[in-house]
Amino acid sequence: MSLILEALRKREREKQVPERGFLVMAPTPWAAAPGRSLGTLLLAGLVAFGLGVAFMAWRTPRALPPAPPATVPALAVPGHATPGTLLPAPVPTLPAVVAPLPAPRAEPGPPQPVMPASDPTAEPGPAPTRETPPDPAHFVLQAISERDGRPVALISDRLMREGDVWQGARVLRIGDTEVELEVGGQRVTLRF
Repeated sequence: MSLILEALRKREREKQVPERGFLVMAPTPWAAAPGRSLGTLLLAGLVAFGLGVAFMAWRTPRALPPAPPATVPALAVPGHATPGTLLPAPVPTLPAVVAPLPAPRAEPGPPQPVMPASDPTAEPGPAPTRETPPDPAHFVLQAISERDGRPVALISDRLMREGDVWQGARVLRIGDTEVELEVGGQRVTLRF
């Protein structure tokens, strides 16, 4: 009998315990929080904006007030200023450096005849000067081409056209594989 009695007591205890519920998991819409109004949200936004402005002002370097103009002691120039007045200090300037231009090269002209002195006691006049003609071996033909429809030649690292004169040599003709020059009155043909 005690077993039956125990079973009845257990049942009585279970009746006194509230019934357990169950959990429902489903999306539910957010409800507006009670007590929050539009004014509260605006106030929070203004506080956040003010904090941002204060932070930017703190991070930005402050401008220094402009310095007063400095007075520079100057030298008094006699005759141009009264005593006690200050003149601006002279600014030193550097001298301009100018490279000298190369002297124009004279083209050899026709040979000057040398006249014998008629009077041996007379002072001789200025001696006629002639440039010595350049050595034709000095000129080296490097390339022949055409530019703007006209033939050109590269002679000793210099671009030459027909009729050009350089170092006493005149280009007479530029062919396909040769160039004719006039050097010191002589015709010279340059080939590769």
